[in-house]
Amino acid sequence: MGGYIIANLSWRMLFYISAPIGVIGVILGVFLLEEMPRNPLGKFDMIGFITSTIGLVCVFFVLGKWTHINWREMHYPLILAVGICALILFVINELMHPSPLLDLKILGNYTFSAWLAISALLSMAMIGISYLVPIFLQNIMGYTAMQTGLILLPAAIGTAMVMPFSGKMLDKHGYKAVMIPGMILFTAVSYPLSFLNTDTSSMMIITLLVVRGMALGLIITPPSTMAMQGIPKPQISQASAVQNIIRQLASTLSVTLITVTLQSQITLNGANLSEQLSSMNPLTMDAVKTLQGLFMSSGLSASDAGTAAGTALGGMIQKMAYVSAIDYILSAMLFLSMGLLIGIIFLEKPKQLWTVFRESSKSEEAIGVYGK
Repeated sequence: MGGYIIANLSWRMLFYISAPIGVIGVILGVFLLEEMPRNPLGKFDMIGFITSTIGLVCVFFVLGKWTHINWREMHYPLILAVGICALILFVINELMHPSPLLDLKILGNYTFSAWLAISALLSMAMIGISYLVPIFLQNIMGYTAMQTGLILLPAAIGTAMVMPFSGKMLDKHGYKAVMIPGMILFTAVSYPLSFLNTDTSSMMIITLLVVRGMALGLIITPPSTMAMQGIPKPQISQASAVQNIIRQLASTLSVTLITVTLQSQITLNGANLSEQLSSMNPLTMDAVKTLQGLFMSSGLSASDAGTAAGTALGGMIQKMAYVSAIDYILSAMLFLSMGLLIGIIFLEKPKQLWTVFRESSKSEEAIGVYGK
């Protein structure tokens, strides 16, 4: 639907359509949702609100302009320093405030923190592929927004089909029976995706994305469920807020880092390819002559054909640089997926080791007291 609207109407229509849906959701919520008992609110955490806003805006502003920054201009380092200091003050304030904007003390719960980290990193891995594949399809393969949407559609259907089974398997067999096969599948699909090129067929891309979508159906919900299991009921609302914000920040950070890395890699790859294919290189000269001959055969003069050949070669270099940059980032997503798989397998080990250490310490203390 989004591809059709962009191709035939205007991208602004996507936001116009979302507005009435949001209004309908608010109205239905007012009439259908039951009122929950309210806890007495403390004083609003104004310091936390101000420091978090300043910190996030400053840091993401600098990250968004990272590839174009001239670090000799003092205002960029200054903005970054202000953002980092504001975030440090935010953390300190949240740990000391009686009614914090975000109760960061919840992060002391190992189960919650471990699953929150997995959820955040998983969001970054998912966003990476979801962000780059449409760029590859449209900017490299030349598909329209509508065609790209049709290629991505089967993956969404695969996710929707598998998700109900994920919840049942989680309840019946535990997280390892769901997360480990899902992450193995997700990692296995990430490998061929990291080698996308102009020879990759649309059917191959659809197949890989469908398998990836099914893997997402297995792994997308268990981290949130497992994170909330170890949280006492009075802290569930704060834990949910921390979880949602961390995941949103991880997704935003992932898009920012991918964009910055993509731009820098395109520039670097383009420079390297241009250096290898210099005008004095025999291969370059042969390619230019071949292209010039093709353009001359279509009716262009020798000078115009030479100019067109140079332009065409430059476009080919740019496309190769673009593809290499996308594959570089997809390879990084592959290693991130592998790290997540290892982390999920050994998730309980640090907690078990810490429990053994605490018990042994208590035993030594008891022996010491008994000896006295």
